[in-house]
Amino acid sequence: MKQIKYTKGYKYRLEELYENDTSVVGYDIDTPWIKLTVLGVLTLLPGFAWDGPSGPTKDDDTNMRGSAEHDAFYKLMRMGLIPLSERDVIDRWLQKVLIEDGMHGFRASYWYSGVHNFAAEAANPKNKKKIFTAPV
Repeated sequence: MKQIKYTKGYKYRLEELYENDTSVVGYDIDTPWIKLTVLGVLTLLPGFAWDGPSGPTKDDDTNMRGSAEHDAFYKLMRMGLIPLSERDVIDRWLQKVLIEDGMHGFRASYWYSGVHNFAAEAANPKNKKKIFTAPV
């Protein structure tokens, strides 16, 4: 019997290649959906999936790009390709992108505090998304 393997928990899927210069430097990473150069250029490829903004918030134009980048970086940490010691740099990067995209500075600071204080487990390699198989 043929089977499929899949993961759960994704809400959005990127339709076009996306690149941005980030402050996360010193890594040369090439995965099927995420690339990061030593100079900090983050590339998300078409088909990259993420769960959007987390927490008690609405998904809007001020947080979609930041949530995609942040989820990509956290995925790389879960994969063990970026050390957890970079988490604060990544969380601060999120705050910067949110402000660039029009979020009020106070709200962006609140977001930073939320991910910094409550999202450590989401970056931990022991919390990789489970792969499901169907039919079992």
